Amino acid sequence: MITKDNLFQTVKTINADSLSASLKEGFEFVREVTENFTTWKYYKSDGDIKAAVDQFIKELAAHLSGSAPAKGSGSARGSKPDQKAAREIASDFIRPYVLRGETMQQLSKSHLGTANSKFHADISNNKIHVSKIGNVAVQFTFPLKDIYEEILQKQPPAKKTAKRPVKSSPRQQQLARQLAKRLLKPFVLRGDTLKSFGTGKLSGSVTRNAVYVDGNTINVTALRGKKVDFLFSLKELYEEINDEVPKAAAKKRQDDKAQPVERVDEAVRFIKRFVLLDGKTKTADQVRSFINSLQRAIVEKRIRKTSPYAKHIDFIQTALIGMYDNMGATIKIVLSGNVRGNIFTQLQEIAGSEKVRLSVSYMKRYIALQGKGIDKEKAKRLHNLIATAMNAGKIIGTDPYMKTIQRILQSLRSFVTSARKNDSLVIHDAVLNGINEALDGCACGCGQCGSLEGCSCQQLNGPQERPMIMNSMDFAKLKFETLGFQGKWLDLIGDPSRNFTAMVFGKPKLGKSWLCLDFAGYLARNHGKVLYVAKEEGLDLTLQEKIESVKHPNLTVAENIPDDLLEQFDFIFLDSVSRLGLTPDDLNRMRADHPNKSFIFIFQTTKAGAFRGANTFQHDVDVVIEVPEKGKAVQMGRFNQGGELEIFTTNRAI
Repeated sequence: MITKDNLFQTVKTINADSLSASLKEGFEFVREVTENFTTWKYYKSDGDIKAAVDQFIKELAAHLSGSAPAKGSGSARGSKPDQKAAREIASDFIRPYVLRGETMQQLSKSHLGTANSKFHADISNNKIHVSKIGNVAVQFTFPLKDIYEEILQKQPPAKKTAKRPVKSSPRQQQLARQLAKRLLKPFVLRGDTLKSFGTGKLSGSVTRNAVYVDGNTINVTALRGKKVDFLFSLKELYEEINDEVPKAAAKKRQDDKAQPVERVDEAVRFIKRFVLLDGKTKTADQVRSFINSLQRAIVEKRIRKTSPYAKHIDFIQTALIGMYDNMGATIKIVLSGNVRGNIFTQLQEIAGSEKVRLSVSYMKRYIALQGKGIDKEKAKRLHNLIATAMNAGKIIGTDPYMKTIQRILQSLRSFVTSARKNDSLVIHDAVLNGINEALDGCACGCGQCGSLEGCSCQQLNGPQERPMIMNSMDFAKLKFETLGFQGKWLDLIGDPSRNFTAMVFGKPKLGKSWLCLDFAGYLARNHGKVLYVAKEEGLDLTLQEKIESVKHPNLTVAENIPDDLLEQFDFIFLDSVSRLGLTPDDLNRMRADHPNKSFIFIFQTTKAGAFRGANTFQHDVDVVIEVPEKGKAVQMGRFNQGGELEIFTTNRAI
C-alpha cells in the first residue's frame, strides 16, 4: 500500500507517461511541491498542498492496486469491456447534468471530464469519449446528441428556472453576479438592445472565470478557478446596468461642480465620509472609530460652532451614536430613503462641493521628495505628470499656484539634468514659500503645523532644515527616524522610515500572500493599525485559514479599498494591484493623497516572472521583494539589499 512514508521510493518505479491524464497532472504537481520527491516541508506548512497530495496518494494507490470494474459495466474480470458497457457508462456520466436542466450546447462547451476507479470519460467535439473501464484501457466514442436524447426519452429533466438551485455560499453567488454584469456592461453602455444578445453570441473566459449568454440567461461555470453552476436572468441584469448608468453620470456631474480648494474643509470631509457609508456594512468598531474621530475634531476645534455645516455635523453625530447604541456586531447602513426630509440630499451636495486642487496635490508630492535619495527617473516621471496635466488643461494659467508649479517643473528639470547617482532633491526657498502659502504653512498638508520650520509630521522623512551643501562630518551626525524593525523583518527589509512604500511580486502559489499577511501581522503587533485589502482571494475560507496565526485587533481585512476609511490606518496592503484594476498613476495618486501612510503593493506576475504593470513602477518604491521560488523571498530595496527570508519555515509570530 502506498503511503506518504514510501511515496518517494514508489514513484521511482512508476512511468508517469503511462498514467491517466488526471493522475499525470497530480504526479507533476506532487513532484513540484516536494522538489522532485525530496522534501515534505511544503506539505507540512500548507493545508491546501497537504490535502491535494493526500488525494493523489489515494488515487495512485487505487490505480496501482487494479480496482475492479464498476458493477453493471458489462465487463467481467479478465474480459475486455464491450461497447454496450461503455455506452452505459457514457449515459451514467452525463445523466445528472441532463436531468438538472443542462442543454446539449452547455455540455458541449463545458469540456466536462472525470477519472475515477470505475471509469474515465470526457466530452470534446460534441462527443463522449470513454477511455477506461475499471482497470482496462478502452477507446469508445459516442455522439453526445444520441446519448443526450436517450436520457431525455427515458426521463425528462426538471423544469429549468432563472436561478438553478446549487450548493453554494451567498458570497459565491454575489461574485458570480458581478462577473455576469462585467460581461454585459460594455455592450449595454454602447447601446445594444436586449434582443441583440443571442445564444452563444457573447462569452468571456479568463484563467479563473468563465461566463456566457445562453438564450434568456447568463451562465457562470467557473469562478476563481473552481467549477460552479449559476444562472442569472439576462433581462434582470440588463435593466440593473441601465439603472446604474444615470447614477454614474450624476456622480461625474457632481465632481465637475466641486469647488477646487487648497484643503477640503474638515466638516465637509466628515460629511463625505458619512455619505459614503450608504449601502455599506460596518462593524461596531468601525462605527465607534468614526464617532471618536468626529468628536476629536470637534474638541480640537477643527470643526467649530460657527461652521456653516454645524447643524449637519450635529445631525451626523446624533445619527452615528443612535446607530451604535442599537446595532449588533455589524450593521447594514441604508441612508437614502431613511433620512428624514431632504437632509440626505443636502449632505450629498455638501460632500461633493469641494475637491483639492490638482496643483496642490502635485505640490504635496513634490515636497515629499525633499531630502530623499531619488533617481532621475522618479523625478522625470513627476515632471512629466505635471507637464501632461498642464498640456491637457487640468492646470490652467489662472490657477493661483501656477508660478509655484512652474518653479517645481524647473527644479525637477534641473535635477534630472545635473543630478548624480544617490543625490537628494533640495527644494529652493522660492518654491518652499509658494508651497507654504498654498498649504497654510504646512508642507505636509496636515493643516495643523504653524510653519514649515515647525512641522511635526513625518512626511519629510528627515531633518526639517537642510542646506543645499553640507560638510560630510555634519551630514554624518544627522538623525533619521525609522520604524525600528527587529528579527526576521530587519534581516529581510532593513529598518525603513514610517511612510515607506514596498512592492511584492512573484508567480502564483509561491507564498506571496502568506508572506504579506505575516508581515501585516508583525506591523499590527508592533507598529500601528494595518489594513489588508484582499481582492485576490476575497474574504473567504482560504484567507481565514492564512490569517488565523497573525490575527490582531490592529489588523483589519477588506475585499475592496475603503476610500473613506484609509486615514484610520498606518500601513495599507493592496493584494493585488492587478485584481484591483489600479495603474501606476492610481498608486502614485493614492500615495500623494495619503503621504504619511506606508503602502505595500502586491503584483501578479507574467509567465516569465515579471510583475504585471509598468516595470518602471519599481523605481518609485523603497522596498522591492520578489518571491522567485516556492517559499523564498528576496529583497532588493534601498534599506537592506539582498535580504532573504524562508516564508514557510520561519515562526510567523516573530
